[in-house]
Amino acid sequence: MRKKMIWASVLSMAMLLTACGEKTGDTSTPSETKATTAATEAATEATTEAETEATTEAETEAAVSEGDEVAQVQAVIDGYIKAVREQDYANMAKYYNMELSYYMSTGEKASEAELAEMLKEEYATHTGVADENATIGAPVCAPELIQEYNDFLASDMFKEITNDAGETVQLNLPENYKIDGVYVFNYSSAGGSIKMDMEVLRVNGEWKVDSALSMAMMFSSMFEDMSEAE
Repeated sequence: MRKKMIWASVLSMAMLLTACGEKTGDTSTPSETKATTAATEAATEATTEAETEATTEAETEAAVSEGDEVAQVQAVIDGYIKAVREQDYANMAKYYNMELSYYMSTGEKASEAELAEMLKEEYATHTGVADENATIGAPVCAPELIQEYNDFLASDMFKEITNDAGETVQLNLPENYKIDGVYVFNYSSAGGSIKMDMEVLRVNGEWKVDSALSMAMMFSSMFEDMSEAE
C-alpha cells in the first residue's frame, strides 16, 4: 500500500499544472473550425514568438554551460512546467525525479523511456488544460534540507518493501541515490486553489523537480504520529 501511495503521488504531481478530465470523442463545431482558420492566419506571429523563445532558451543554455547553479535549477523547472503543460511525457520523465520515486516504490530501476511510457499509459484516458496563469516562484537554495532527505532515504521505512508479486525486496537507497543539493520553489494555481512548495533536488549529480519525496516524508511522519497515539 505504501509503495502504491508514493508512486501515485508521483503521477499526480506530474500532472499538477493541468486540469484533467476524461477524454471524449471528437466534438468539433463550426466555431472551432473558424478558430482553426484564425490560428493558421496567426502563424507569422507565432513564428516570431517561437524565435524569441528560442533566443531565451539559448541564453539559458549559455548560463547553464557557464556553471550557474541557479540557472541550471531554473532551466529544469522551466523544462518540467513546459513538459507538463504540453503533456510531453518524455520530458516529464527527464525533468521530474521519477526514477528515485519508482525505485522507492517497487525496488526496481527504470529508464527515462520506460518511465515516460508509464506516464503515457496512466494518462491515456485524460486530457489536460494548461494553467497558463499559475504563479511559479523563484527557486531558493535550501542546503539545510540535504541531510534531512538523505537521512530519510537511509531510514527503516525503505529498508525493504513488498512488490506486486508479494515478494520482499531489499532496498539500498543510500548506495544508489545521493542528494547533494536542494532548492525550493512555490507553485500557486490561478485563483490560489493550489498553493504548495516543490523541490529541485540534485540526485547523483542531476537536478530534478521533486514533490513525492517531501510528500512521502510528510506521510511517514503522520503514520508515526498515528502509531504513537494508538
